[in-house]
Amino acid sequence: MPQLEDWADRRVSIHGYSEKLKIIPHTCRVLARPGFTRSNLFDMLRTMLVHALGPGAKTADAKLGMQYQTLIVIPRPAGGYYIVNSEKRLKDPNNHSLTGTDTCDPLLLMQP
Repeated sequence: MPQLEDWADRRVSIHGYSEKLKIIPHTCRVLARPGFTRSNLFDMLRTMLVHALGPGAKTADAKLGMQYQTLIVIPRPAGGYYIVNSEKRLKDPNNHSLTGTDTCDPLLLMQP
């Protein structure tokens, strides 16, 4: 399973849904975890953001960005969980027109 440090670079496209806009693709960071016996998801997110901000970034810098994050935990069929994170300024390195989101609503709505 990928390590926490790898989470910043593990990006996938997830298609959400909106009544107004219909299908909305977003880029998200995804990390697979076996469980959360002693893990604090918000500490994990803050640590990942330090890595995402790049060299020289500090925990204080990541704390400032926490308010713009969306965080979703989804059970994996094979066991464990996917931790999905996004933010509006997140870009897909292979498709710069594909951006992140600061809300989980379109990612959780089911298509009709």
